[in-house]
Amino acid sequence: MRRLPTSRWGDGVRSLLARLRFSLPLTPRLELVRHFVSPAPVLAGVVIFETGTNETIIYFSLRFRSSGTLNTQVLSLQFRDTTNVQCTVAFCGDNAIRVYSGTTAGTLLSTLTSAFTSATWDSYQGKIVINNTTGSVEIRKNGSVTPIINISGVNTRAGSTNAYANQIAFSSTGAGGVLFDIDDIWLNSDNGAAPTSWPGDVRCVVSMVASDSSVAFAKSPNPASVTPFTANSTSSKATGLGIMGAFTAGFTGTISSAIVQVTTGGTGNLKAAVYDSTRSTVLATSNAVANPVAGPNTITFGTPLSVTKGTVYYLAVDTDFTIVYSVGSTGGFTFTTAYASFPAAGPATASGVCPTFTISIVPTLSNEFVSDPTQDGDTSYVYSSTVAQEDKYGIAALTVTPASIIGVAPFVMWKKSDSGARTGTVSVTANASADTGQVVGATPSLSYVYNQRFMPLDPTGAAWTTANVNTMLLGLTVAS
Repeated sequence: MRRLPTSRWGDGVRSLLARLRFSLPLTPRLELVRHFVSPAPVLAGVVIFETGTNETIIYFSLRFRSSGTLNTQVLSLQFRDTTNVQCTVAFCGDNAIRVYSGTTAGTLLSTLTSAFTSATWDSYQGKIVINNTTGSVEIRKNGSVTPIINISGVNTRAGSTNAYANQIAFSSTGAGGVLFDIDDIWLNSDNGAAPTSWPGDVRCVVSMVASDSSVAFAKSPNPASVTPFTANSTSSKATGLGIMGAFTAGFTGTISSAIVQVTTGGTGNLKAAVYDSTRSTVLATSNAVANPVAGPNTITFGTPLSVTKGTVYYLAVDTDFTIVYSVGSTGGFTFTTAYASFPAAGPATASGVCPTFTISIVPTLSNEFVSDPTQDGDTSYVYSSTVAQEDKYGIAALTVTPASIIGVAPFVMWKKSDSGARTGTVSVTANASADTGQVVGATPSLSYVYNQRFMPLDPTGAAWTTANVNTMLLGLTVAS
């Protein structure tokens, strides 16, 4: 169960100073509820959530899907007093839900057959009252207020003499691997921050960092290189016979130079151009390279070309003499354009070999380094060692309008690069608040770790609204 989003730290170049690097592999991102994503599928084992308090009444909400077919496969939701299991709600491979006093080896309190259908996601809410004589279990499905299981006056305190639970555990067992998926887990009691009753059909919505508000941290890699093809052949091309190959911009930024690989050079000129994804519009033309040599040849663009992350472009090359390129044998295009007329708009192209080249992109947006769908470690990040320096990011607007927002969870994945002292702060600005620290003065380790904090209310103390979530800013500061 996560209570909020994260960032990370480190450095691109080792030095005597500890470097702070911030990137959010999945970060900074925003989670609207505490969220636990099970391994898919869940294998035999136990995942435990600590409540931090002793609770007599516990509510839960989760989504569940079974892919199992063996009756012996069971995913157990256990309510524990530390290591003792007080009662269990079991989702079983025969599509039944069973409730037990104690563990699944204890007294069976209730069975609901045909409770769900294999390979179908369903949402469940539950209310558990821990007591040895007046205990109760009520379970609702897919947002309905009518219970599918409702038992009372039972023993839900079979594990100990304590009428409470302070751990909730998912325990999976069964032959052949237990094929269950769980998502959107929410737990609350009948006291403390809202909700203090049925939470409803709770869903987790993740909003990634999507814009730079104010940035000061350095970016790495900078420049970023894109090498889309590996040379596995050669191709001789006479004057006016050009070749082109596609590349996808890994970052938003500018292209000032590239390197084209040649097997046999000669006396004359080589020129390059960048086309759009349709291979029809010329976006940039390079300066001519005189007498290109065997090996790498650097081409430059007098006016840097602006490119957008994820967009496909084509690099084309042409010469006024016969040259032998290092090429990929497939995946490219050939065209005929007299060198004096190159580059021409919309040249007729045919499938063929592709040039081997490396594009250098100077990135302009920091948020693209901290919004990886899957964290990429040291592949891309932002970093700083300057105390009080801060990056602030906007997030992508919600694609749904929730009925209510239980809370948000900013989190950071970070590390520092050496054993020197270094701390950082993750902050939130929302609803016209000040830049408010949420993870304050934390000390990252030498390997990437998550820090996070659940916020049931916005920084002004008000309930979250969709508008305030959409306009919030997440910040990372080098605290010391």
